[in-house]
Amino acid sequence: YRCPSPRFPAVSKSNQEIEAVDERMRKWQECYNSFANHLNEQNPPSKRIPKDVLDLMTEDELKAAVAHITEVQSLIADSANSNSKIVLADFNAWRGATETWVKENNIVIRNAREADGGPDAEARRNNYGPKSK
Repeated sequence: YRCPSPRFPAVSKSNQEIEAVDERMRKWQECYNSFANHLNEQNPPSKRIPKDVLDLMTEDELKAAVAHITEVQSLIADSANSNSKIVLADFNAWRGATETWVKENNIVIRNAREADGGPDAEARRNNYGPKSK
């Protein structure tokens, strides 16, 4: 379950770029969720000890082994959780910047159309404007 963190641009300005980032995030989430499910399935910790070894262990050895496995699982979970928070923060920063850019760009385009005479200005320039009644 090696889930490399996706890279996010500061902002995406095309649908193709946005879709590519969304796809990278979806793949990462899928991998991370599989990892988390697998880690959760490893309980109780004694489940990780092979049966033939478990049968040979004393009570003290079993307690020590379970404590060690529990600590390792906790460290792995904490590390993955910290990494996921960084990925989500980076993704949210990208999404916020991209949404802001899209809104501002849509305003610029709308204002340019209005300044140019509205949506039928291009048709008028080409001499085939809306038909009059």
